[in-house]
Amino acid sequence: MYVRPSMLAGSSFLSGSDYSQLHARRMAFARSSLFGAPHTLPGWYPHEFLGSPFAANLQSFPWIPTRLLVLPFDPDVAYGAGVALAAALAALFTYLFCRGAGLSPTGAMAAGWTFACAGYFTSRVLAGHLPLLEAYPALPLLLWLAGRTLSPERADRQARDLAALAVASACIALAGHPQVPAYALGTAFLYVIALGRGRQRLKALAAMTLGLGTTLVAWWPMLLLIRRSTRVLHLAPPDNDIVMPYSRLLALLVPGVHGWGGMIGVQKGHPFAGYPNDAYFWDTISYLGVFPLLVILLLLTGCVARKRMPAWPWNFLAAVGVGALIFALPATGFLRSMTPGTFFRSPARLLYISTFSASVSLGFGVSAFLQSN
Repeated sequence: MYVRPSMLAGSSFLSGSDYSQLHARRMAFARSSLFGAPHTLPGWYPHEFLGSPFAANLQSFPWIPTRLLVLPFDPDVAYGAGVALAAALAALFTYLFCRGAGLSPTGAMAAGWTFACAGYFTSRVLAGHLPLLEAYPALPLLLWLAGRTLSPERADRQARDLAALAVASACIALAGHPQVPAYALGTAFLYVIALGRGRQRLKALAAMTLGLGTTLVAWWPMLLLIRRSTRVLHLAPPDNDIVMPYSRLLALLVPGVHGWGGMIGVQKGHPFAGYPNDAYFWDTISYLGVFPLLVILLLLTGCVARKRMPAWPWNFLAAVGVGALIFALPATGFLRSMTPGTFFRSPARLLYISTFSASVSLGFGVSAFLQSN
């Protein structure tokens, strides 16, 4: 979907605006020092803002394992490799979560494909948001590992599952885009609280907390930077701090209803219009096809007709998916005004959780259809 073999061979390149302007240069700077004579990560970056911290800034060089895997590649090739790896892991972890939840192999495949090919991911490929794409597989990974940790059938392997959950939590917390990891970790904490019981729940929560605690080595200097940044000041919101407009919900049905952002082939015939800037397109284009929405409608109709809520974990995913959508809308803007500064920009990015819930609902619908008469 995203990467041709020639892009990994170096004869052609996958490009994205932010990657070419920011991340490729930061990766080249890190490579020259780590693989050069110093063999250390520089503390200072002289090529931005007349100089800025580098090692202390996770957005300059995240320690997430997927970034370390693509670091040996030439920066021109690394973006394609990073996108391919992120998409493959998102599909794989969604598949594993759905299989653990009882879906058929075909239903789990449909869910994994939909999540990896959703508009939320695709739009970030074009925009070059490599740190966000690297964190994209976080939610299905954490939910899958949490389910294994809390499963009574795996009691004899609980220590191994707890260790895996702790390591995954730590790796995700080190991503260069803190917003998506925060959403994934928060949802996983709620999942453990709702699913777990007694000591089992406490062990899972403790494992995740311990994993997060180990990342303070990187996060403490990052927090010191945030304390001295403009994010803690009451300033006018930046252009890309976007609440999901009600009218943009139509894009969930017709992605080009308000036109297309730059870098998209059909943009010349139907440019994005009606909003202050193109950032509204990139942060609100979360189209994932009509089938997931039809399945959600059918499931909702069935629940109303039977007067019964869906079983676990489908009721949990429905609740967090709807909740994320509500908090992305302007109606909940008063909650943001109650917090000082801007720590999580653009509430529209909460549709990450809604996208995962809708993708899994498609897998559920496919499984139910295949198992029906």
